[in-house]
Amino acid sequence: MPRYLPRPTRRRAHGMTLMELMVSVAILASMVLAFNLILSSTQQVVSTTQRDIRANAAAMAIAHVVRRDFRGLSKDGWLYIGSQNGTPVLAFTVAGASESVTGKSHGNGSIVCYRLAENTVTSATKDLFARIALVLDKDTDADASSPWPVGDRYNADLKYVQKLPAANVLSEVVTPLSTAQNLVLPPDNTSQVRELWKVLTQNISELKFYYGTRLDTGSINWQDAATNPGTWTFRDQDAWPVAVRIQFN
Repeated sequence: MPRYLPRPTRRRAHGMTLMELMVSVAILASMVLAFNLILSSTQQVVSTTQRDIRANAAAMAIAHVVRRDFRGLSKDGWLYIGSQNGTPVLAFTVAGASESVTGKSHGNGSIVCYRLAENTVTSATKDLFARIALVLDKDTDADASSPWPVGDRYNADLKYVQKLPAANVLSEVVTPLSTAQNLVLPPDNTSQVRELWKVLTQNISELKFYYGTRLDTGSINWQDAATNPGTWTFRDQDAWPVAVRIQFN
């Protein structure tokens, strides 16, 4: 007698209920939101780190240039720390072989000036930290009353510049440097490109110079050059500052 096997029962397929679908969408949305937050935070950390790296690299490069200049500072010349027309200025004589970066001049010394320079681009909101180095190379055929030729050459020799009286340092060097040097970044012509050797860094909102004198206790008394400017020459070598501090941000 034939036997009949029971027909297997079919399982009915069930879809997701509306509540299950809403819960799944909520979980998925939470995961996407969390991922976006993690990605955004990571990008901020990377951006901040890169900015700090660039800032530290720029600061180290500037510090290298400053130390190199001050190693050549000659106390047989002069040092000025102060401001002109509200612009912070630090200028001094450097002894030793110097070469022009814009021409073919060679000298036995130079004048170095650090200052806050105005960026004359209309849309610029911050200024530039500038370093101006003028080669001391006297042209005997040039007009002795006009030591300011085009470029980075100063029409005088080291002996002449070293012996400038304190008052003449301001009138013949510092004031012309402070009033005649504005820079353009980004440049829009060849002449402005040639001026970029003066730019140490951009986007500077504040530049300050300080100088320190040694107290009897051995500590250093710091003076803000903006409120207490000073000019020192070879005539008063014992009164020169023992340290200089440059602060910018």
